[in-house]
Amino acid sequence: MNGKSASDDRPCLLVLMGATADGAKELIAIQREARRRGEDIVGFYHSHPDHPPMWSQTDLAEAHWIGCSYSITSVAGGKADVTNSFFLAGDDESSKRLVQEPVEVLSVPRVETGATA
Repeated sequence: MNGKSASDDRPCLLVLMGATADGAKELIAIQREARRRGEDIVGFYHSHPDHPPMWSQTDLAEAHWIGCSYSITSVAGGKADVTNSFFLAGDDESSKRLVQEPVEVLSVPRVETGATA
């Protein structure tokens, strides 16, 4: 994410942020909590079920945090498939644009399900 790293995997759904009063309040609360810990929001992610992980005009219209990454994961057959990430560049709303950026997964923790074979 543009040389930044994320230590918190709480979802911030791009399509909902700012759409309702509760969505905006949730985002502000997450930002305050992150700042209290000396961190900042570095990006947002959402999924595109049964569609490619490319940004849409709606995604661009609803992206407002210039300098942040917007990651999109395609979901095929109910399973996460491919993730792409886009950096929101520009100086203001009128010049904003999403630019594809590399995605690097540094580690994937193993999740124990408790199921036995």
